[in-house]
Amino acid sequence: MKNRLFLTTLILTAALLLSSCAAPPALPATSSLPPVEQLMTALRAGIDVYQEEISVAVRGLTTADLDLDPARFPQVESWHCTYSSLGDALIFNQTFTIRYKPGYKISYAHHNSQPEILSEHELETYREALRVLESLHIDDMTDYHKELAIHDYIIETCVYDEDNVVAGTIQPESSEPYGVLLNHMAVCQGYSETFRLFMDMLDIKCEIIQGIAHDQLHAWNRVQLDGAWYLVDTTWDDPVGQQLGDLPHHTYFNVTDAQLAGNHTPNEPYTPECTMTQYNYFVYNDLIVASQTDFEHTAQQAVRAGQTEFSAVCDGISFSELDLESLFRFFNRYAYSFDDDMRIITVYLK
Repeated sequence: MKNRLFLTTLILTAALLLSSCAAPPALPATSSLPPVEQLMTALRAGIDVYQEEISVAVRGLTTADLDLDPARFPQVESWHCTYSSLGDALIFNQTFTIRYKPGYKISYAHHNSQPEILSEHELETYREALRVLESLHIDDMTDYHKELAIHDYIIETCVYDEDNVVAGTIQPESSEPYGVLLNHMAVCQGYSETFRLFMDMLDIKCEIIQGIAHDQLHAWNRVQLDGAWYLVDTTWDDPVGQQLGDLPHHTYFNVTDAQLAGNHTPNEPYTPECTMTQYNYFVYNDLIVASQTDFEHTAQQAVRAGQTEFSAVCDGISFSELDLESLFRFFNRYAYSFDDDMRIITVYLK
């Protein structure tokens, strides 16, 4: 419910605050469009170049028209709108003060060589991102291997901020690239924002998907390789209990909609769908086992490579059909786990 005493105030969690007051001189909007479309066009033009204050002059709007969700623009964290009015039905001279998500703003600064637009906090994040890219020596890699290098770096150097999640004391930095890159601790929003930031800096198309996983709010990514889209969940590839430096998991690296449908539900539908498997980690690295022979061959390859663990997808053979005792021919001791949803067996070599 809105309170009105010739002043209008509305506060939203994702941050729209409306108050009726005099606004600074405003720029004219595109008058040939309906009023709401004029406003959205003007906002989009300013947001695309990361203006921190956007002023427009749109006649014919109502206060309800200004009840906009900042989530319409993925790069916007929040905004504060002021406007002039003569009653609820006569709104004019709108000014939006924008707070941007750091990762998107850093991307823009990077591609437009404008680091001066960044705050000191954002600049620190940007410098660390540049250092990481240089340290990974990925210039000559394929897009798949660039993506894999970033995925593994995030998982190897960051841990999930479980204690603060449980206590309800999550700090803003844990939802930003700063948390991943500087604090080495983050929640799913921080993981997905960081992955998107790196993909954008590497000119690989990437989006953040907001939704529900295991009945909790969650964020993950989708990424485009060779024209096809894949889903990536760096948070779930870094399970709680992982320590810094532990080997990264690849269970949720470049998977399909069907593979995630059992435990991930996006808030909004997207197109095109993610149906290809060419760049799925297990397909690309020939880690699909359809028989006992395949399983033993994968184990032998792991031994030759000096690996301390290996994973494979069981396709055409069930976990119960695998003869795990055969591993004693290769190792003195071992442990294993099996992911029923993704049909992935992981063997830890001793």
